[in-house]
Amino acid sequence: MLNAPSISRFGTIALKLKKVTRGTLFIARSPEEIPAAIAKGAYGVIIDQTVIPKDKEIAWIRVDDITSTLPKLLRLWLMVNPRKFLFVPKQVMEFLYHISFDPSLLLLKGHSEQMSAQIFASGKNQRILCSNARFLEHIGLDIETIEAEPIPAEIVSHTLFETSLIINERYYERLPLVPCMTEYLRKAIGVLQKLNTPFTLSHLGYTPSFEPFFVNKRGKQLDFGESDRVVIFADSDLHCSCFQGFEKVRWTSCSLIIPTHIKFTCDIKLPKNLYGSVDQLAQLMLTELKRPGYRILIGTESSHFFHIMERLGVIDDYHATKGLF
Repeated sequence: MLNAPSISRFGTIALKLKKVTRGTLFIARSPEEIPAAIAKGAYGVIIDQTVIPKDKEIAWIRVDDITSTLPKLLRLWLMVNPRKFLFVPKQVMEFLYHISFDPSLLLLKGHSEQMSAQIFASGKNQRILCSNARFLEHIGLDIETIEAEPIPAEIVSHTLFETSLIINERYYERLPLVPCMTEYLRKAIGVLQKLNTPFTLSHLGYTPSFEPFFVNKRGKQLDFGESDRVVIFADSDLHCSCFQGFEKVRWTSCSLIIPTHIKFTCDIKLPKNLYGSVDQLAQLMLTELKRPGYRILIGTESSHFFHIMERLGVIDDYHATKGLF
């Protein structure tokens, strides 16, 4: 595609049929998608299955495997369509997803194919932020980290799971924000200010790096404050201060639940329960949730945990929580 057909001949590259327009190079997952793509104006088709070309005016490109081809295609596309990429740490990026700002910035999200699709659809003047260093390296980019100081903020009051604070002379009351995560929020705002990007802080919520869920004794999610059982999902590389607050809890029990493959280095004086498989985790949680308390799961994502519990028949009615407030 450096020569014939040149990648510059195609207007866009699309991985989804609904994104195909006139001049698109379409990456097809099945032969059944191709007629509709051609009808919508696709100029070329990439596929890793055997097909018989039926239109001589269309570029037909057969590859061994689309997944392994995507990074190569993306590198080639970026040679013709350069973009500005900036690396942002994961915990900071999670807060950026919650902040509203103009489309001059593009936040990459999801797995490699989803991020690739976002890049193909990006505008030439957009600056692209990404928290996945491995992905950036895989598509041949040098990692440029945006260095931004956390903006000043005054914490007025807080509980274990809520924080009231003043940012830029505006008071935000009882945000769903764990106090130790305030620094990452301040850094996220610092990133936007350094990039001179206007923003609106209106829909904050818990982020996957430290995410509490109120549940019943079988792990079913309840509304905020409706249970005396709380399951907290926390990254293993967070500041130890995020866990130290639970050492002071006297009104209920607290414990850490850690997979054996993760090295947890914080010296936290709480009971520690280790598990080596998903079955062990499910049985452990059934035991732990028999009594009220805070259970902190280290290095486990909430969506992964609830799907496991549902698949093993522990949770009778799994539903994804889309905002607790």
